[in-house]
Amino acid sequence: MRIIKNKKNGQKITKSTKDSFYCAKEDIAEIMLVAEKFAGQVNKIETKVIERMQKFEIEIFKLQKEINELKNRS
Repeated sequence: MRIIKNKKNGQKITKSTKDSFYCAKEDIAEIMLVAEKFAGQVNKIETKVIERMQKFEIEIFKLQKEINELKNRS
């Protein structure tokens, strides 16, 4: 037997080791779901950043080309 604090109302409750294992298993499952969602969001953001960087690189190349053309005209 184990005495633990209830998450919802803070009361102390008694649980068997089997129940504690089940709760720990549920907690791990929840943590894994949150981690997977977080990883998915990170991947989406990373993809957007890469796409924007590629667009910026293209624009920088165009601007450098335009600057060089203007220098050559002078």
